[in-house]
Amino acid sequence: MASSTETDQTPSIVLRNQSGHSTDLTIGLHPLAILNISDYYTRAHLSGKELLGGLIGKQTGRDVSIEQSFEFSVTDGNINEELVVTKLEQFKTCFETLDFVGWFYIPLQPPYEPSEAILSVHQYLAKFHNDTPPLLLILDPRIDSMTTSQKLPITIYETLFTEEGKPVFAEVQHRIESFEAEHVGVLYVAKQDQVVQPSHDAIVSGGSQLAESSTSAQKDVSEDLLHNNDAEEIVSQINSQANAVKMLAARVDIIRRYLEYIMTIPESAFTAADFEILREINALVGQLSTENITAIAQGQQFDGLLAALLGLVTKGVKHGVDLNAKRNTLDVQLRGRMDKIPSLLRP
Repeated sequence: MASSTETDQTPSIVLRNQSGHSTDLTIGLHPLAILNISDYYTRAHLSGKELLGGLIGKQTGRDVSIEQSFEFSVTDGNINEELVVTKLEQFKTCFETLDFVGWFYIPLQPPYEPSEAILSVHQYLAKFHNDTPPLLLILDPRIDSMTTSQKLPITIYETLFTEEGKPVFAEVQHRIESFEAEHVGVLYVAKQDQVVQPSHDAIVSGGSQLAESSTSAQKDVSEDLLHNNDAEEIVSQINSQANAVKMLAARVDIIRRYLEYIMTIPESAFTAADFEILREINALVGQLSTENITAIAQGQQFDGLLAALLGLVTKGVKHGVDLNAKRNTLDVQLRGRMDKIPSLLRP
């Protein structure tokens, strides 16, 4: 990407006055994509490298839903196309209705908007979007301390073309959408953010704006979407299970340290209590499964492959049924036309 001095001398390609521009494009932005991009910004700030990534969602006509995101692998300014194709295939395997709808760009310095420097990347990514310009999402971390606006620091652009055929970017309004399952995740992140915020500020003391923008994004989404008693109950159950796992890990660690100590002393130093504890540990270990973990992992892998194969077979059957239905329709139409031909002219 170009430096700030270069971009200052480059004429803007953003459509400033949109009074004469109206669009029927509607965009729904999901919390998971927002949280992923905010995490990417944290890494970009700490590493000092600009980040690019893809936006995954579904498009029905002029209605676009952005549901997932993933990071591009960039080497010497070039995007790893093989990795992008692999990522898209993985998403299509798990979610058949999702596809590439756009990309996001996280600049580390002004201008926090589209510029000539990103046009080559934008045009390159059109190949993954039916050879048409994809959407562009840019994260603007600047927060004016004199205002109390809770607007997310995210701007989404669509691509227009001037009479000369030059691309320009026009801002498109978006709305926050979510599935019920996303409520739980955002609520959990919002609660965790309240606990770890002081240490996070200490880690990124040079980038406090990042922490504020990330927190603002999470709280803004949570206030709109997470007033749900069912979600709170589910999170409470998950926390209970997590606490139980932590307690079990602590007890196992006590037993491990006890056995390590026992192995360092002679058997003559054992007491009656030690023998009793060792018998209890032996009985406990005897209740555990003695199956080969490698065999279990292979079995689970085979189950996954079998499920994938079953999915392919199901798709094949579905396509076969559709093809047979279309064939029957054509046969009926052909017989209807044959009935209208005089018998002497029939073959």
